[in-house]
Amino acid sequence: MFNAEFYTQNRKKLKQAVGDELIIIAGNGLLQRAGDTNFAFRQDSNFLYVTGISEPDLVLVINPNDNSERIIVPHKDEIAVIFDGDANHDELKAVSGVSTIMSEQEGWDYIKSCATKKAVHFNMPSEPKSRGLFTNPARAAVHAQLTKIGAKPKDIRPIMASLRMIKQPQEIAAITQAIHITKSALSDVAQHINAATNESDLLKVLSNAFINENVEHSFAPLIQAGKNATTLHYDKNNQPIHANTAILLDVGAEYAGYAADISRTYIKGKNNRAAAIIAAVKNVQSKLIAQVKPGVTWNELSEKALDMVADELLALHVITNKKDAQKYFPHAFGHFLGLDVHDVGDYSQPLAENMVITVEPGIYIPEEAIGVRFEDDILVTKTGAKVL
Repeated sequence: MFNAEFYTQNRKKLKQAVGDELIIIAGNGLLQRAGDTNFAFRQDSNFLYVTGISEPDLVLVINPNDNSERIIVPHKDEIAVIFDGDANHDELKAVSGVSTIMSEQEGWDYIKSCATKKAVHFNMPSEPKSRGLFTNPARAAVHAQLTKIGAKPKDIRPIMASLRMIKQPQEIAAITQAIHITKSALSDVAQHINAATNESDLLKVLSNAFINENVEHSFAPLIQAGKNATTLHYDKNNQPIHANTAILLDVGAEYAGYAADISRTYIKGKNNRAAAIIAAVKNVQSKLIAQVKPGVTWNELSEKALDMVADELLALHVITNKKDAQKYFPHAFGHFLGLDVHDVGDYSQPLAENMVITVEPGIYIPEEAIGVRFEDDILVTKTGAKVL
């Protein structure tokens, strides 16, 4: 599905977009879990997009002036090599198509020789995001090094986002496979809904299905029973499931670095009120998907989504005034999907062919302990939308 030619072409497009200025892309580093153990490694998505390599602490250097490309590998002492192994240079070359691999010292000597002479485009470190998330520190460390030697980095991430926003056939195939695995796992979960007594019962079924396919979760899965589903990112996944309760699942597999993101709502037993809300959300989702086509803007779809949900809330007698709908539908109708679950992209641009987005309306009523969302992953085609 992916080979060195794919990543070589991605770098070529990046060089064309940047011009004749130096490009430096830093990968992620390892993150401490506890003591001297680390979390499972996940590569920086921009670095993955242009190299395909999943090794920590690498740096890619592209010099368009002499059309050269280099990967800098970190120094490891003897103990580190014994415990963690060393980078296989031949493998790095084969995966990425980059023919020159340099040691840390050689690489930074090279960067010093050219980075202070011209502008440097770099995947700048991010500020910590909302809700207490912290970003991988590896980019900040490389940025500090660049600043120390007198370079003045410019942020390459907007250019990377514009490239990643339109998906190539290989990317669409990988996302489609991630979706296929996720939907198959959800079919397994659906068969266990009535027997489940705890959210963890369903998590086990889901995770086992992913393990059998040799894939990871693309994000921490959300198994939300009853009122838990009205907290959008509740992820404890360990609370009891009572009879006649609606259960919201927001899950996705990651395949070859690409994510699926699918939400479904089931009922354990019978609950007519929850069933009515499920029908309402499905109706909104169906209508929204029909509106997806090239040229439509995110704002237009957002306004339609809120208006449609408001009509359903009125019919369900949840609200008496449409202006109150946002309280029960507090999130966006969808987002870009790709290497990241919430993938990079310009939301001010209209939809275009070969974008992949989600469509995920929901209704959340805390006072009734019911939360419902249906989310599917959509390919924008020439003529409309294709549910992947």
